Amino acid sequence: IYACCGLDRTEPAIHDYGLPCVHGFYTANGLAENKQLKNACETFRYKKVFLVSPLDMIDDEVRITTDYQRAIYFEIVEAYKNFGYQVVHVPTFYRNRTKSINARFEFIKDQINKALMEKQPVQKTKKETVFA
Repeated sequence: IYACCGLDRTEPAIHDYGLPCVHGFYTANGLAENKQLKNACETFRYKKVFLVSPLDMIDDEVRITTDYQRAIYFEIVEAYKNFGYQVVHVPTFYRNRTKSINARFEFIKDQINKALMEKQPVQKTKKETVFA
């Protein structure tokens, strides 16, 4: 929250984690509602939210895909919805992890660039051609 307060609100900023994510973790773990967290989720708002669907985990000695991990993702999605966000879901795209990660990056980058272009004033040339 402190890091967000110091940002220039006219400039884009990217966060890899949002307050509603924490709210989702609380719910997934059956913790009592935290009024301060709920208030922070309602006060500190994001202009655009991308939720990246989980990639299939590669089960090994360290990582094991569980119903708990799926439940956390579900609760995070629900938290954003409950706080009134229109979420942009970022699909998996490919079974190949590297190819999928690259495609996800391009998808998000294109969405951000599109949103930035919509905010820029339209300029006209002598021929009345419009450039965005």
